[in-house]
Amino acid sequence: MAQTTTQSRAAARGGRTPAQTIYPDGLYRWRDLEPRIPYTREGWRYKVNNGTAPKPATGGRHFTAWRGRDILAWLQDPDGYKADEAQTTTEKE
Repeated sequence: MAQTTTQSRAAARGGRTPAQTIYPDGLYRWRDLEPRIPYTREGWRYKVNNGTAPKPATGGRHFTAWRGRDILAWLQDPDGYKADEAQTTTEKE
């Protein structure tokens, strides 16, 4: 049911469906993470700003994506996750 709802919302917005699998080397936008994250977009942003969720790897002013390895680490232990120094830099890899 949730899968169908997510696909319906993506189709209604004219976008693509969320990624089915998160790979460590991938970059993922919010629409890819939304079905897996138990927070609203603003709740997620609050956690990012507090350092309890992965910082995004920004690709510019209009592009925000998260590294797959950071999301997978957060999903392993959401309550104990702390963004480390390597994540808080805004350098492009």
